[in-house]
Amino acid sequence: NPDGSVYYCNLADWRSGFFPGSVWYLYELTGDKSLLPLAQKYTEAVKDAKNIKWNHDVGFMIYCSFGNGLRLTGDPEYNEVIRSCPFLVYPLSAGSGDYPVMGRG
Repeated sequence: NPDGSVYYCNLADWRSGFFPGSVWYLYELTGDKSLLPLAQKYTEAVKDAKNIKWNHDVGFMIYCSFGNGLRLTGDPEYNEVIRSCPFLVYPLSAGSGDYPVMGRG
C-alpha cells in the first residue's frame, strides 16, 4: 500500500497466486528447506481459486502457486488441482509438462 502497510488480497484477486509462487521460487533459488512448508501453506490457501469461472486470470492464481509446487515437488495433488480447474486448458502435449496460461470457452 502507499502507506507502506502490506496489502492482503483475497483468493479471487488476480494476484493471489503470486505470493505462493514467489515462495516457491525462493525455495528453489536458496534450497532452504524451511521455505517448503511455507510454500505449501500459501499454495493451499489459494486452492479454491480453481473454482473461479468468471476471471480470465485464473492461470496466474493457479499456475504460479500449484504449477510451481508441481514443478518443484512432483506432488500429484498439485496436478489434480490444476487438472480440476474448469477454466484452464490442459498440457500442450501428453507428457510435455507444459501448461499454457489461458482460458477456454
